[in-house]
Amino acid sequence: MLGIIDRLCRDNGLKYFLCGGTLLGAERNGGMIPWDDDIDILMPREDFEKFRKICEKELPEGYFYQNGLSDPEYSGIAAKLRKDGTFFPERRWEKRNFHKGIFIDIFPLDPYPKSSLAGIAVSKAVSFIQQVLALDKCYSKSVFVRMLFYLAKRKDSKFWYMKRERLFSLIKGHESSDKLCSFGSHYKNKRVLEKEWFSSSEDVDFEGEKRMAPKGKREYLEYLFGED
Repeated sequence: MLGIIDRLCRDNGLKYFLCGGTLLGAERNGGMIPWDDDIDILMPREDFEKFRKICEKELPEGYFYQNGLSDPEYSGIAAKLRKDGTFFPERRWEKRNFHKGIFIDIFPLDPYPKSSLAGIAVSKAVSFIQQVLALDKCYSKSVFVRMLFYLAKRKDSKFWYMKRERLFSLIKGHESSDKLCSFGSHYKNKRVLEKEWFSSSEDVDFEGEKRMAPKGKREYLEYLFGED
């Protein structure tokens, strides 16, 4: 599946980056590591949007590009490439009716506002919309947040999906910032990243194949996992 993404990106002049535990595995072991059983990649927002359109026309039969428009009950910020005819159970999504095949996560990289106040505001807005999309019940102790949550749930998921996409569209104007953000990242406290780490890509060995990694992979990995 990663080979399909790699081919589509190289054929169309797009960048992606192995990230998180996947990149750690590439650096440590030249492939997967035992405690991280999936593959995660980052993709600059512009390339992320182009890749979505390419998948609509060029994705091989037997695979599915999943986002909130192609699969309405799916709520993630990351898109997923899924393999038809497979099933990967995840307890938190057992009540949701969407494609649940094995997958690769594709996380968009967005500009992060220079103003810390603007950055916090966008982050909180994205987080709130994500909770509305992903949760059936509000777990906040704040009466005000719970009230907002249940009012927001009156709108369907497509409404909030498009609101979230609108937010991402608005922060495109912050391209001069020296920070990027992976809003859907699992590393909640380390989602804001240095733009220079992702200024270009370089090939690394991953399971016997050449795959793309960020030029600043060492700095990125030390930021996530420490110097050792």
